[in-house]
Amino acid sequence: MTTYKEIENAVKEAKNILITTHERPDGDALGSVFAISKFLEFFKKSHQVYLKDYDGAQKFPVLNFIKDKSDINLDDVDLLITLDSGDLSRTGLVDIEEKGIKIINIDHHISNDNFGDINLVEPIASSTTEVITKLFNYLNFEITKDIANALLLGLLTDTDNFSNKGTSKEAFNVASGLLAKGANISKINNSSNEKQIDILKLWGKSFNRLKENSVYNCAYTVVSKQEIESSDNYEKVDDLVNFFNNLKDPRFVMVLKEQEECVKVSLRTTREDVDVSKLAIFFGGGGHKKAAGFTINGRVKETTKGWKIV
Repeated sequence: MTTYKEIENAVKEAKNILITTHERPDGDALGSVFAISKFLEFFKKSHQVYLKDYDGAQKFPVLNFIKDKSDINLDDVDLLITLDSGDLSRTGLVDIEEKGIKIINIDHHISNDNFGDINLVEPIASSTTEVITKLFNYLNFEITKDIANALLLGLLTDTDNFSNKGTSKEAFNVASGLLAKGANISKINNSSNEKQIDILKLWGKSFNRLKENSVYNCAYTVVSKQEIESSDNYEKVDDLVNFFNNLKDPRFVMVLKEQEECVKVSLRTTREDVDVSKLAIFFGGGGHKKAAGFTINGRVKETTKGWKIV
């Protein structure tokens, strides 16, 4: 039996399903969640969506989701579907393992540790929505215009609009199929690329803090906790690291974002001889060769030698 059919059978057998993704979900995570939610609706399956640390509900206004973990009755859940999450801890639902709930793990991160009972993990895929598109096509599930838009959003997000090294021939083939289903690439790009004045001001402060490390040949900057809290859209703060990835000389770039008693570090590179996922994994994180991240306890402090986590 193929993994695709295993997923279909598990969905058909389940009574109450919970969908989730990684904390502070990006376009690939949200597109994946939306598409799988519609997939479950087709099978008339009772399901809920849990999104940890997500405040950008305007992107998918028709998607109802739970923000507070305490509102989930895990005793009623018999199937968990995790999407675009390299490990279970990033979903905020680590304790679910103690309840013996069946887990379907769909992802494309090379660092994924196959924590599910059913694992559909394709590291060579450009995005999790690419993986899901192939799943839908195999199962002959009808991809409507709305679903096509959600799937294409994920693909555009993780390939940086077909500009990074994650872009492949297969990514273009999948995108072509989604466009044929009615996806509107201009509308998706316009929505994704919109930036408010306060975000650009925040970016400007980060530009002024940009520093270079000659030892490791990297560039890095900091976004303070206060600046993040004053922003209405955390997702646009995350876009900053992709912008810095256009710098010509550094081997890789880092953006350090202060959280409550910890720092989230985002890593990017365009170099073939650099694998930022190794650095992320060393610090307990994960990701891809060209895009990765990790979280470390401490606060950011400026010293005479640059920014330091203390």
